[in-house]
Amino acid sequence: EGGLAMAGSLPAMLEALKVGAGRSEEVTRELVREEVILWEDFRCFVMKHFGCAEAPVQAPVTRINLYMYDGQDPPGPCVRRIEMEVSDIDPRLAGGGSEGDDLTATLHTRWPNAAIQVCSPAITAL
Repeated sequence: EGGLAMAGSLPAMLEALKVGAGRSEEVTRELVREEVILWEDFRCFVMKHFGCAEAPVQAPVTRINLYMYDGQDPPGPCVRRIEMEVSDIDPRLAGGGSEGDDLTATLHTRWPNAAIQVCSPAITAL
């Protein structure tokens, strides 16, 4: 996933897949960019060459529920539910008040465009 190969490896790659040597120039023009072949481009070429259908594209995940166990004393052991909705809005508008909330600010370092809501403790441990 996300790999690359040097253009000099292309003839051996095509030979291993039994793609005709007569197509070498055409494939080189199609796949090689600055002496590099990107894995995704090569995979698409192979799928098309062998007539394999692409897998249907799944919709990206936009809503995520996280659960965090907090065993600190105080306030005491509890499990918090965190609701996140990832979007492409401006991060300045998505924050919704992470100032003073270390957990939300930490989550925004990974998902800067997410609207995050930390819910009250769902379960309080005894």
